[in-house]
Amino acid sequence: LIEGEQSHYDTIRRTNAFLSETGKNLPMNQLAGLSADWARQRATEQLSTLSEQELREAEAIVCNNDDMALGAYDFYQRKGWDSPLILGINKTQAMQQRIDDGEIYGTVDINPSQQVHLICQLINQTAAGTSVQQKIWYAEPLAYKTTDK
Repeated sequence: LIEGEQSHYDTIRRTNAFLSETGKNLPMNQLAGLSADWARQRATEQLSTLSEQELREAEAIVCNNDDMALGAYDFYQRKGWDSPLILGINKTQAMQQRIDDGEIYGTVDINPSQQVHLICQLINQTAAGTSVQQKIWYAEPLAYKTTDK
């Protein structure tokens, strides 16, 4: 698991949600937890702190964003090793290209258009003087993956 900035709300939320769901639905033995501050190069550097055995035994690397997932991919490419299943979040263009090329397994799109819709709905309700009961709104995430792996 490669997390973003350690005290950042998105890091905490994404990590807790992942660990909570995998604990229910997926047998998981977490080999390591790293923090890479949302940065591609930092993710590559952090992976180099692990033993070769840990890196070769990893079946998956889950990252709090696509840049860190790309950093994990870069690490394995530089070593010349087969990479494990790599997952990110944000559906960036660079990540999309690696997925389309069959090099990285997938990403989760946080669905910005849905987020904007919900923000506008909240603003309209507030401007109209309507009582707003829900203070936190979540967009439905969309998973995108290649079918080649």
